[in-house]
Amino acid sequence: MKALILIWSLQMCMDEIGDRTQSFLCAGSQSVITTDESSIQCFIGSVLQSLRQSGFYWRGLSKERAESLLANSQIGTFLVRDSSHPMYLFTLTVKTLMGVTNIRIAMENGRFSLESCTYDSTKLHRFENVLQLVTYYIRLSRETRNTDSKKGFVWKNELYLDKPLYKRVCSLQHICRRTIHRSLNKGGISKLPIPDMARLYISKHPFPV
Repeated sequence: MKALILIWSLQMCMDEIGDRTQSFLCAGSQSVITTDESSIQCFIGSVLQSLRQSGFYWRGLSKERAESLLANSQIGTFLVRDSSHPMYLFTLTVKTLMGVTNIRIAMENGRFSLESCTYDSTKLHRFENVLQLVTYYIRLSRETRNTDSKKGFVWKNELYLDKPLYKRVCSLQHICRRTIHRSLNKGGISKLPIPDMARLYISKHPFPV
């Protein structure tokens, strides 16, 4: 029975990756490094895997439902969901001072950035992974808050990321993994006196979120 469930789960995952890849290519996106479909599937698959592990990726969630979920949340609460626009893969939905805001996550040459209509796109930070992007803006938000306690929750474009809205309860192992990454500097895992299997598990999700 467990084997059948595993096979079914893998098939669902591959179907999702294939569907997302096809819709992305059919939209005529110029944001990928290669036009080789198998390479794009592999890339999108790795991105989806890391997002699923995070616990705050809401697959198939509509804009209306996302806004409803965050309506009564604290400022800075956010989630990542599928974008309804065919030229984008994901959208960041976040509770701001002005209410719930949806920001598309753009992908260009295999790197992700927040869509901006008001700032020079050449100055936007780009990341290899969506979770790297989220981690960066969480840290930026907290640094801003610590610098100016009165305006700490206001960034240039009123974006402030504090904590994710989890779709599910993450496993204890994953929570421990996140905590370790929050506590260590880059490369610190190699110095931990832990078994190799544990070190490998921790390194497979190198994000504090």
